[in-house]
Amino acid sequence: MKKQLRALYALHSIDLFASFLVGIMVPIYFISLGFSLVQIFTYFIVLSVSIVLAFFLAGYFATFLGLKACLIARLIFQFIRLAFLFYLPSSPWLLFPIALANGLQVAFYWFPVHVIFSQSSTNKGLGKEVGKFNAYSKIGAVIAPLTGALISASLGFKYLFLSGAVIFLITIIPLSLLTSRLSRINFHPSVILGMLKKYRRLFAGMIVQSFSAEAEGVLLPIFIFLTFGSIISAGSIGTFAGLGGILFTLFVGLMADQYSRKNLLKWGAVIMSLIWLIRYFYANEISYYVLSIVAGFITILISIPFDTIGYNVAKSENIDEFIVFREIPIALGRLLIYSLALAITLKINYSFLMAAIAHIYYLFL
Repeated sequence: MKKQLRALYALHSIDLFASFLVGIMVPIYFISLGFSLVQIFTYFIVLSVSIVLAFFLAGYFATFLGLKACLIARLIFQFIRLAFLFYLPSSPWLLFPIALANGLQVAFYWFPVHVIFSQSSTNKGLGKEVGKFNAYSKIGAVIAPLTGALISASLGFKYLFLSGAVIFLITIIPLSLLTSRLSRINFHPSVILGMLKKYRRLFAGMIVQSFSAEAEGVLLPIFIFLTFGSIISAGSIGTFAGLGGILFTLFVGLMADQYSRKNLLKWGAVIMSLIWLIRYFYANEISYYVLSIVAGFITILISIPFDTIGYNVAKSENIDEFIVFREIPIALGRLLIYSLALAITLKINYSFLMAAIAHIYYLFL
């Protein structure tokens, strides 16, 4: 089990470095090519729907070919997505095929990763393992966004996509160390509805978590880029957020095993609501950087205990089914934030208010 976790941590660290390198710059790339905010937010709505549908497809795929084969197939979808991004300037019609390819690569990555982590980790010290799982990814979150911005600004976006492809290719090394097994999933409607009903409060929290994550990871960089007109500024936001979270992640993982997870959630929720309110009512470029450091720090107070609760539930159920079904509320959170952004394209910062309000839900979880 420990060997599996080490291989998974290595895979996850390299993969998320490449994902952060490319991902935060994609909306900026779309804007630079002349796509409107309406088109961009529609892209993210299509992406959100394709992810949840692709999770069911990934579950079926893993049932017949296994979790490791699912990760290998994901690399193919990732390279298709990067190729489409590369040729987008000459073929604008590729915008929505990119969303579909992206949805497939997201689902075919996260489904097996969540399942393997849930199987390989133990109930005792689960918070610590969740902390490690998140901490290793934060290393990439510190360096990658600013690196991606520097590559894009100095060499161009096509070099960014080529760099990402090379790094994704390296994940084959830790991927080869993982063992595989077939999935066991029953997609009968009664099973789906029963799961959603049984864990409705937890799934509602996942909607809020997804809503806030998309606001932080996508809408905020777009707002920064449009407000200050700098690719470097947009990339720096992700770097400062990662910097704020990297050391605190392991500490909160230990706390999640020793103290009330719900109390940690509540403290984190109150502070994050205040951060979003400050971003809306008062912010200049420097304050956005400072707030991103604090947000990276405080978000961990929410994500580690909340994710630990989720993995504990997964262990008590059919892990594979739970991982697929949890994507439904996560997709709803994405759809809500991007539908809101689509409705108020000229006032993106209104979504900051909605994120502040959404965090209040954690007080009643």
